[in-house]
Amino acid sequence: PLTALLKRWLWRALGKSGPPVVAVFLSGDEARSRAMALQVRELVPDHPHIVIGPAPVDRAAYSYAEEIIELDPRSGGREVRQRLGPRRIALAPFLWTGGTAMRWMPWLLAPHKLLAFNADLERHHLRLSCPLASWRFLRGEPVGDIFRPTLLGWYLRPTEREPGPRVFHGRHPSLKRRVAVVTPYLPFPLAHGGAIRIFHLLREASAYADIYLFAFAERETAREVEPLLAFCAKVVLVETPRWDPPALLPLLPRGVRKFGSPAMPAAIAAAVKEDQIRIVQVEFTQLAGLAARLRSLPVKTVLVEHDVTFDLHRQQRQQARGWKKLAAWLEEVRWRRYELSHARRFDRVVTMSRQDRERLAAAGVPTASLKVVENGVDLDRFRPAAPAPLFPPELLYIGSFRHFPNVQGFEFLLREIWPILRRARPQLRLTVVAGADPAYYWRLHTGESLPAAPEGVDLLGFVEDVRPLYWRSH
Repeated sequence: PLTALLKRWLWRALGKSGPPVVAVFLSGDEARSRAMALQVRELVPDHPHIVIGPAPVDRAAYSYAEEIIELDPRSGGREVRQRLGPRRIALAPFLWTGGTAMRWMPWLLAPHKLLAFNADLERHHLRLSCPLASWRFLRGEPVGDIFRPTLLGWYLRPTEREPGPRVFHGRHPSLKRRVAVVTPYLPFPLAHGGAIRIFHLLREASAYADIYLFAFAERETAREVEPLLAFCAKVVLVETPRWDPPALLPLLPRGVRKFGSPAMPAAIAAAVKEDQIRIVQVEFTQLAGLAARLRSLPVKTVLVEHDVTFDLHRQQRQQARGWKKLAAWLEEVRWRRYELSHARRFDRVVTMSRQDRERLAAAGVPTASLKVVENGVDLDRFRPAAPAPLFPPELLYIGSFRHFPNVQGFEFLLREIWPILRRARPQLRLTVVAGADPAYYWRLHTGESLPAAPEGVDLLGFVEDVRPLYWRSH
């Protein structure tokens, strides 16, 4: 193309040649810088990586890098330019939030290739074509707030065409019955309750059936899909936005509209025809709207209700005050209408407890279709360890803020319980594992910014292995 020819001519004129490189600037604390560099390595595996940081740099931690440049942050980038020579920078990742003086170096060396990371390791391309979003990111606003859709979405990124499904083939299908399972996210890693339940039940069910997993994906990579291929015949990922599309008069409840991609029902329909699937199981109420599409297929359908969602919003409406009570009531009405109308269309509805089964039966879902499959614990993974030392005493709260009841529980804990405990035990500490993007999901569920953690509370985001936290807690 003409653009590519012009670019090559320009690079030759500037004396640049050779493959472009990813120049990773270690502009923050060591732990975050290392995590950022590993994330960038997964994002851009095909380019050579050059790590640039203030001396001394732990070379063992960046052994994959083609070159490590140790320098004085006050050098202004002269040494980096000399060491790079004719090679050009394809991407310049750096830590902005809490960064050192080195965070300004990428602006001097590659101002048009800036990939900024904040303290939560959310990333954003700083572009002149998106000035307001870039300014808001640099001010410290979470990515989920910056790109929240609005009807006046002039500052958002340009709309891109929805990519096609990604298909991964696992173990060879047998002569067993074939079951499609549809989830709102990939059930791996095992970082929250929904993923843990789905992963283990599918693994056990694979002894009796061939599992075809259909999942909505956000940032998943092939590495995260691999553990599922050990017991799934096929894994199909359909891209979904992180937020609901904007609507002037939203008739659907929050968290539902973003799953309206036509690619998912089309992929399921193709698999039903090609792979002779006879059962389709839908996880979570947010996907219950697929019922209308599934009714035209020659399959039995199952809905797994991880919560009776309209009842959760009834509780929130009862606790709300002022104008928030009206908003909570509207959301409860949306969920009740959506959840019950679709639940009645499934051949089987599975709940987590007898209480949820009774709630749905009282609301009009046919009793004969309701079954209970309770949650369990992986006893091989979770084993008791030696007791933690007596001081300082530590409590542990694990609950991804993606899931609305966990936000309610944490809010109640901070408001009603934590002050009493701290008065009785001033040395007491609380560790909270809130999952990925806690600030975004807090605002989504409450309409407010995530409050600063009070003294003695450590609020963590995504934690891949929570067992050490269990072992050290009381």
